[in-house]
Amino acid sequence: MKKGVITIIILSVLLVIVGYYILTKDPVRTQNNTGTQVEIVPLEKSQQALVQKVINTNEMLNDMPDSGSIVLRFYDFKNGERIWQDGFLLSKKGLGEGEMPDILLYLHAKYINELKDDGTNLCEVIQKAKNNGDVASETELSKTKLLLRYAGMIKYRDCFGF
Repeated sequence: MKKGVITIIILSVLLVIVGYYILTKDPVRTQNNTGTQVEIVPLEKSQQALVQKVINTNEMLNDMPDSGSIVLRFYDFKNGERIWQDGFLLSKKGLGEGEMPDILLYLHAKYINELKDDGTNLCEVIQKAKNNGDVASETELSKTKLLLRYAGMIKYRDCFGF
């Protein structure tokens, strides 16, 4: 009986510590694999506005699954080091709405200014960046789960090169 009470107390204390850590974590900074803090540098306002306009006018958002979301995160290099910039959560519900993303898509910020206001060249820009090695992606889902969840977006496969 005493072992059960002690176990419950220890688990409760651990949950409180983990909860405190999650709630007090600085949302503007993130940790990299070395454990050091990495600052996220915001995009210029004009770049933010262009990306938001392109995403909101692009038909891909409508073809996303109800339960899926993708983060499009930009980066740049300064003094040979990668600098993380703003990210945008994309889902069928709209820009900035959704749950934890299924896919993290990283794109060099130098391509933002190549986007047209109406978003008609988004695939061209992504393909160009991919050919130059300036696009990367991450996911924890298997290819099978991604295929099943994002089957409605299969027509964009060439756009992303998957």
